[in-house]
Amino acid sequence: MNVRQLLQTLSLQQIPALVQAVLDGTIRDMDGYEKGERAWSQRKTLKAETTVEFGGHSTQMCIHLSVSTDVNTAESRARIQTVWQRWYEEGRTTASKAVHVEGPSMFPSYVIPLHGGSVLVGVLDDGDLFIQLNDRAAASVPLPPHGDGIGYLGEPGCFETPGVRLELINGQLTIAGAYRNLKPREIRALGRPVEMALRRINANLMIVGFRFNGFTKGWVDCPFSLSIIPADRRNLHPAGMDGRLALVLRMADFGTMEVLYERPVRPTQAFSEALLELIEEQAAQSDVYDAEAYRRDVQALHIRFPTPDLVFDGQDIIRCIAGR
Repeated sequence: MNVRQLLQTLSLQQIPALVQAVLDGTIRDMDGYEKGERAWSQRKTLKAETTVEFGGHSTQMCIHLSVSTDVNTAESRARIQTVWQRWYEEGRTTASKAVHVEGPSMFPSYVIPLHGGSVLVGVLDDGDLFIQLNDRAAASVPLPPHGDGIGYLGEPGCFETPGVRLELINGQLTIAGAYRNLKPREIRALGRPVEMALRRINANLMIVGFRFNGFTKGWVDCPFSLSIIPADRRNLHPAGMDGRLALVLRMADFGTMEVLYERPVRPTQAFSEALLELIEEQAAQSDVYDAEAYRRDVQALHIRFPTPDLVFDGQDIIRCIAGR
């Protein structure tokens, strides 16, 4: 029985157990892998061959293992052993069933939703098994940065996990980021032009993407909903005379929330108009869209698009290079 046949014989409830068996058996033998840490950097894939006993079948398979994280490049060299062990300790590896999705160049393909992440599983064209651990923030409603005093993004703890969010603070759209152990070269990289992308999810939710070359690898996706922001904080400064919005990028230390870098980010006029149009659409909604609806929509988004790069891979995506 080959890998594709094995997956197609399993129920959605059995697939998490298969992945657990594959990872437990494969990861255990990888400590001496000759390429060491380099093979496990973000967006790299490691191949391994193994025989898996599962469901009464013995299947020999070639496995492609990968990790996709939301952390910055300074933290991206976590090995799969480390990520999976951490998830196990945090109770994140427990899952009741998988969800069938249309995967990129894979059939069949599934996503196993986990708290604060997911596992993408599928069969590649050559019949190999692909497993990717996606370390993404949980679909929780972000706590607002309390105040925006000079020098600090907010109170410590207002970010549940390191990452980037899009916030509306005192009428200013703010790209608010917080990471641990930022290096000077990473901070300098934030001065480069920022790639931006925009995708409408529904009338109450959009996803704004940022790609910081030299700081993050691939896209960072930021869900944004005006509907979950208190009514007295929804005012937005208008675009400038040239029709371009003025966002601000503020990058802080995760532990202290001290701002280490700040600068304006100005998308193109066309991008600004598209973003304002979606914000106006959200402001016009009369239905109740609360924190629970937001969490549900973001969780569904993470299942449909297991990685941020997949969110912005499509024909209906608006993109631009933002300047100062």
